[in-house]
Amino acid sequence: MKLKHIKANGKYYRPQKAGVKNPVMRFSNYHVCKIKKLPFGRWRIDYFDEAVQFYNKGGYTWGDEDTPNQRVILYPSGIDEIRYEL
Repeated sequence: MKLKHIKANGKYYRPQKAGVKNPVMRFSNYHVCKIKKLPFGRWRIDYFDEAVQFYNKGGYTWGDEDTPNQRVILYPSGIDEIRYEL
């Protein structure tokens, strides 16, 4: 089984590898999202957030979406839905 997405606090987190081209935007990639299962039902999610990149780091450059800049640790009580696909 493969993880499809995790929903927590109304936000969906979908696993996405770095460097996958976005066909709509010619010179950009999809935003990276790395999801790892931790002990005791916890999940660690490393993802790219545009707002953090713009406000804290001062703007965008080409290829920024390939490195995560935010980390969330989800506990079982905060997870709304976990979906797998075959």
